[in-house]
Amino acid sequence: MPSSPAQSLFSDMRHVLPGLSLPEFAGVLAKDILRQSIQREHPKLFRQVAALLYEHDLEGIYLSGSSAYYSETALVIFGLSDCRTTLDIQRLVGSVFEDSGFSGELSRFEALALDLSRMVDKYRW
Repeated sequence: MPSSPAQSLFSDMRHVLPGLSLPEFAGVLAKDILRQSIQREHPKLFRQVAALLYEHDLEGIYLSGSSAYYSETALVIFGLSDCRTTLDIQRLVGSVFEDSGFSGELSRFEALALDLSRMVDKYRW
């Protein structure tokens, strides 16, 4: 029986992402598709949020460049429309970074949330 395109892609990617199950791989792929979509539809906002994440460098990867935060950038932008307050943004950022394997006290995200809040006020939809 021929394999589906998703299974074929998964098989091809096993050498790049070893140890991932098919559902985990699907999650990685979905995040990448979301990132590409947001980056294409809102390029200026995407660049600004990525620059803020890079500036605050919560994961300590400063030398990697702002593209190191592209996955988190897409997830933050995706969640911003549900945020009404700076605290909502702070919780969103905390959640995004916790899902990326980086955790910390909510207060650690306060300065970034304030900067995002100021920037988002310009884009409020």
